[in-house]
Amino acid sequence: MRALRSAERLIYLENQFLWSVEIVEVLRDKLLHPPTPEFRMVMVLPGRPNSGGDYTRGQLGVLDRADRDGVC
Repeated sequence: MRALRSAERLIYLENQFLWSVEIVEVLRDKLLHPPTPEFRMVMVLPGRPNSGGDYTRGQLGVLDRADRDGVC
């Protein structure tokens, strides 16, 4: 969590699921208030996870809205 909060230029995450509400809150805040104009976030998730797909899609929806609309 400390690494995500302190990221200035890039966050790269690779995982099977995106279940943590706490992590999504930090990522959403980064998208809403990027630390620099060059800030980027890259997430690599499976297209067809073995489980948790619906929850992961919901969490990605939160991040997508923050990224596109600047709201949540």
